[in-house]
Formats: sequence, C-alpha cells, structure tokens
Amino acid sequence: KLRGTSLEDSLEWIHFALTSEDTNNLAYALMLGTGLDEVIIPKLEDIYFNLSRIAIDCNSLPMLSRTHGQSASPTTFGKEFKVFSSRLERQLDQLRGYKILAKINGATGNYNAHNIAYPDVNCLEFSKHFIESFNNEHRIVKLEPNLITTQIEPHDTYAELFDNLKRINNILIDFDQDMWRYISDDWIKQKTKEGEVGSSTMPHK
Repeated sequence: KLRGTSLEDSLEWIHFALTSEDTNNLAYALMLGTGLDEVIIPKLEDIYFNLSRIAIDCNSLPMLSRTHGQSASPTTFGKEFKVFSSRLERQLDQLRGYKILAKINGATGNYNAHNIAYPDVNCLEFSKHFIESFNNEHRIVKLEPNLITTQIEPHDTYAELFDNLKRINNILIDFDQDMWRYISDDWIKQKTKEGEVGSSTMPHK
C-alpha cells in the first residue's frame, strides 16, 4: 500500500524492531476496547438504567415470592428488579475500569533491535509512551503497557475480560429466566406484534 507514496524509499524500515505480535496485539487490544466502548458497555448501561427505573417505579408493588418454585414470603416487584440491577452494576463497574495489556518490545520481548540501533533511547519509556498514546479521555477501556513478555503478549487480560463478560451473560440469563416466569404468571405481558398469534396454530390463539 505504501508503494508509489512518499514513503516508498523507507519500505524496508516499516517492520523495524517489530515482531508481528507487536502490531497484532495492539490492533486486537484496540478492537476489543472499541467494541466495549461503543457497543457492549452502552448496551449494558441501557439495560442497567431500565432495570433501575423499574426497581424504583415498582418499589412498593407487593408480590408473592417463590422459593423452589413454591409460594414464599412476600417481596416487592421493584426489589426483584433491584437484585438484577445491583448485580449488573457490580460487573459494569469492573468493565468500565478495565485495562487491556499490550506490548511493543520485539521478537523475544527484550528490545534487542531497539537497543542495538538506538542505544541512547530508553526503550521501556518509549514502549510505555507509545502504547499509552492510544488512550484518550473518551476511551472507557484503556491500554496498559506490558513491559515484560516473551515474543507474545500472553493475553491474560483477554481471559479476565471474557470472564467478566461471561458473568454478565449469566446475570442476563438469570434475568431472562425470571422474566419468563413472570410472563407465565401474568405479572408481565409481552407486547403483541400485529399479525402474530403465538408459537402454535391452536384455535384459541
């Protein structure tokens, strides 16, 4: 892509001191961060906001609890929604403060080419500054330098992040299952879509 541009005479330097992982791990970290910033976190915040609103609006609406599927002590409809909003809030707080580790330290993680070519440059500081330059005040999920690696950034922060998302998904599955029960018990009505008659061809539908 650089052939025919003003950088054509510098093509052999484009990959200088970079192993492929130096490029790839930064790209992956930025894609993950952007996906969280622009899609996942805003959608989860919408869900959290709506759960919190229902919890407040219905905080005095009594309902019968169930344990083991049987009638139990009374609760309020709002409190049951508050359970899910508080669970989601805790996981969202962890997600908002998340940092993804990234590295740019060469083929074995030892800054070899950097040090040979530029012995007067503090490679650790350069690496740190370069990675942090991708952060700005608008990014919720930040990149953080991992200065001690092998050729590969080990992606431990990916595993931690995905576990956070797994916990969020478990909360949402719990919520969906409770909503299914509330619909079944006529506490909640599903919006009717024009032309739809349900999931079967039974005459009464």
